[in-house]
Amino acid sequence: MAGGVCEASLGVWSRGAATRYLVCWGIHAGAYLGVVVGVFLEGRPALRRAPGP
Repeated sequence: MAGGVCEASLGVWSRGAATRYLVCWGIHAGAYLGVVVGVFLEGRPALRRAPGP
């Protein structure tokens, strides 16, 4: 699995728990990445149009 987390966690977590952790981590990281990309793509034009003080 990704980055050897499942193999590194053997004996501490079951393989299923390590897999669930990776899925949860992937969803979490993807959500942050989506926000960053969305702000970058959609926020730039709005910032350019913003009236000055």
